[in-house]
Amino acid sequence: MNLLRFAWLGLAVLLVPTFAGCDSASTDPTAPPPTADIPLFPVQRDGDWGFMDATGRLAIAPDYDAVIPFSEGLAAGRNYRDGRHLWTFFGVDGAEAFEVEAYGMGPFRDGRARAEVNGRWGLIDETGAWVVNPYMNDARDFSEGLARVKTTSYQWGFMNPDGDVVIPTEYDSDLEDFADSRALFEDEGQWGYLGPSGNVAIDPQFDEARSFSHGRAAVRVGTQWGYIDTSGQFVLQPQFISAGDFAENRAPVRTENAWEYVDANGQRVVEPGYDEARKFSEGRAAVFIDGYWTFIRPGGGRIHPPEFDEVEDFEGGVAMVRIGERIGYIGLEGDFVWYPEN
Repeated sequence: MNLLRFAWLGLAVLLVPTFAGCDSASTDPTAPPPTADIPLFPVQRDGDWGFMDATGRLAIAPDYDAVIPFSEGLAAGRNYRDGRHLWTFFGVDGAEAFEVEAYGMGPFRDGRARAEVNGRWGLIDETGAWVVNPYMNDARDFSEGLARVKTTSYQWGFMNPDGDVVIPTEYDSDLEDFADSRALFEDEGQWGYLGPSGNVAIDPQFDEARSFSHGRAAVRVGTQWGYIDTSGQFVLQPQFISAGDFAENRAPVRTENAWEYVDANGQRVVEPGYDEARKFSEGRAAVFIDGYWTFIRPGGGRIHPPEFDEVEDFEGGVAMVRIGERIGYIGLEGDFVWYPEN
């Protein structure tokens, strides 16, 4: 679950009836099945955080002031006790696995989680033991076996799960995570991509670029966006005002003054009409209409009226939504699984 847009909730590292007016709630046969490896989801009640299951049943009591979502079988909740910030890691049954004293914490990726103590970052393993003691200026979550780090300098590189810096910390600008064996980097105002060994896989040549997703990356040349493959060859020539990530054989693109969706061949599959649009996930995509968010199906039909101030992508059959300061979840057909609460 991408919680960056909900970081203010304390979820990330210091990170009901169906409504009228929606499209038919019939099952969409083209939608991929929900992600099965996310068993429980963070929920807030009376200012504290716990976890629900995909049906909206409260599974772990809201006893924490911040939480880390489930990843690789573990989640965590933070409390302040005896002058210390303590993260308690637990499994789906809520049974405590271990505790770590730290202020900031990330989810487990590749068997490692980043943790911050006194402004310095290190790595812990799935027993809570320190693999890398906290000495780094910054660290991000692992992706494809590598994590972005700033060690003792203020430049970025990549570290493996053993704590070895395998791509030197020599990049002044913020790198992006590896995706499809490519990591976005910037050099003198132009963007290119690194390979896993630190080699330049695609020379810096783009005025703006995004990370790869499903074998394609959106790049800007001059004022127009197109898409390249992992070799750097254009598969869709620059022609769009803006462009998002490919997923489920669709990508959001902006033409004229509205967003629409195209397929891998650049053919329109959802008509324009959105002020903003995001990638598909589990057969649903978030779109922004007249000041509010909702979700559409692959053909463009809405599953819920636009009423949300912010949303996250669907994962495990549910999507986190915000109305004002209240957080809830909806299901794939637009019904509330967890009605937004304070």
